[in-house]
Amino acid sequence: MKRFIASALFFVVLAITHSCFAQKLADDVYGKDTSEVPRRYIVNNYDFTVDKFVDGYVILPGNNTQYGLIRFNGNVAVFKDTVTKKIKRFQASEVNGFVADKDTFKVFVDTIVLPTNPFSFRNFGDRLFVSPEFIEQLVYGDKLCLYKALRKYPNVNYRVRGGNYTNVELVFYLKRKNDSRYIYIPPNKRDFKKLMTNYLGDDSTLVADIDAGVLKYDNIDEIVKRYNAEH
Repeated sequence: MKRFIASALFFVVLAITHSCFAQKLADDVYGKDTSEVPRRYIVNNYDFTVDKFVDGYVILPGNNTQYGLIRFNGNVAVFKDTVTKKIKRFQASEVNGFVADKDTFKVFVDTIVLPTNPFSFRNFGDRLFVSPEFIEQLVYGDKLCLYKALRKYPNVNYRVRGGNYTNVELVFYLKRKNDSRYIYIPPNKRDFKKLMTNYLGDDSTLVADIDAGVLKYDNIDEIVKRYNAEH
C-alpha cells in the first residue's frame, strides 16, 4: 500500500512539475520574437517540421491550453500526454495553434483563387479555394510579423502536369500586429516590389532599398526586422 501511495505521489509531482515548466515555456515564447533561436530562417529553408517530441502545448478551441509533448510532420500536430502517454493528432481545423519548444505555429485560413481548368466542363470560371492551415511564426515584431506556411491547393491542370492532384509550395506572409489578415508575399520580382511599396509605403528609406535591389525577396526577414526597428 505504501509503495502504491509513493508511486501515485511521484506521478502527481511529475505532472505538476512538467505543467509548471510548460507554462514558463509558454510565457517565454508565445507571441514573442523567436527569430534569434539557433535555427535561422531564410527563404530557401524548406524545414516545416518538428521531427522529435519536444515540450510544448496545443491551443484548443476557446483558447484553452493543453501541455505535454509536441511533434509536427508539416501537416498534423501530434500531442503526447506526459503522464498517460496517450497520443492525439490534431488537424489545423481542430486547434487554434501550438508551440513546440521555441517554435510557434498558429492557424489561419488560406484563400486562393484557382484559375479555370481548360480540361474541365464543370469549372468554367475562377474558383475560390479556402483551407485552414498551420503557419509558423518566423519573426515577431511590435508592428510587423513574418510567417511561413506550406500552401496546399488543388492542381486544376493535373491532367497536363502528370497526375498530381495537389500543389504544395513554401510561401511567406506578412501580418501587422493588430490586423487579422495574412498578406501573401509573391516571389516574382515585380510583384514583390509592388507589394512592398504598397504595404510598407510609410517607410520610404526601406522601400527605396527594396526598389534599388539592395533588399530582395531573399531578405524578407531582414526587411521585417528593419521595419519594426524604424517604427
